[in-house]
Amino acid sequence: MRGYEIIVIAVPEITEDEVTTITNKLTETITQLQGKVVKVEKWGKRKLSHKIKKNQKGYYVIFYFMALPQAIKEIERILRYNEKILRYQTILTGVASAVGETLALPEEEISPKEDILSPPEEAI
Repeated sequence: MRGYEIIVIAVPEITEDEVTTITNKLTETITQLQGKVVKVEKWGKRKLSHKIKKNQKGYYVIFYFMALPQAIKEIERILRYNEKILRYQTILTGVASAVGETLALPEEEISPKEDILSPPEEAI
């Protein structure tokens, strides 16, 4: 399974009940397709950078989940046919970032980055 995140922007007039219905439907679909929802974040209403279907604001919801690649088509189909959703975007994040784990390197393997703007000392 791979880690994904889906950003969903719904119409600003959406009610909390409708947001809950959308999140429950997506969560149910992901679990039916042998996936696992890791986290759902409701960001609420935010201003859009440009108008989408004559709306200047949108209601943001972000899903972090693990699923098989074949499940993405079905999830996006459900989002596409919902009239309350303005836009959505699916991002492949990988296993570690979807679960919230970070890969830490030992300190001896981390090399300091050189300043590319200043010339090397030998050139001066």
